[in-house]
Amino acid sequence: MIGFLFRLVFVSRQYPGGGPAVALLFVRVIFGIGIALHGVGKIESPTDWLTNAMIAGGVAAEDAAAKSPPPAAQALAAYSEFVGGLMLAAGLFTRLHGILLAGTMVVAIGTAHVPQGDPFYRSHDELNAPVVVLKDVVNVTLPEWLAKGGADAGAGKWEPAGMYLAAAGLLVLMGPGLLSADRLLFGPAKSRPKTDRD
Repeated sequence: MIGFLFRLVFVSRQYPGGGPAVALLFVRVIFGIGIALHGVGKIESPTDWLTNAMIAGGVAAEDAAAKSPPPAAQALAAYSEFVGGLMLAAGLFTRLHGILLAGTMVVAIGTAHVPQGDPFYRSHDELNAPVVVLKDVVNVTLPEWLAKGGADAGAGKWEPAGMYLAAAGLLVLMGPGLLSADRLLFGPAKSRPKTDRD
């Protein structure tokens, strides 16, 4: 797995063109700017942003410090969101920053959202009511891990982190596309000479 990721990030120089290049540009810019804005507050205090957020939320300073990840982990998350988002928008070191952001989102989902019982999606229609879709047609009640009602302000969901994870995964696997800084700086992949086997 590590070998595959290394080759994907540092060796692969495939740049989809045409319609896929435009689609990748659109995804990169929207995703990059969105995640960079998500990371602005974190980069202002990169080694203790989560500790500060917990204290602002009413957790005692000693408890917040004990429950927070190490400063280096907080700094990596802040970097991956803010700097990584800007780099993705430009299409610079796209796959590397996509891997960092995917890891950050997996950690956020696995350590912050799922342990608290956050569903993927939270409807704000009714407080703590199950979400019923197409009730006039088929009346399907979604399981609570997938969707839950709840208008309380502290209620979380991992839908945004899941969408960021999906976008990061797309960019890791597809690359930045032809319309990117990576393509300008590193050029196209060298084509191998044709042989009799081709």
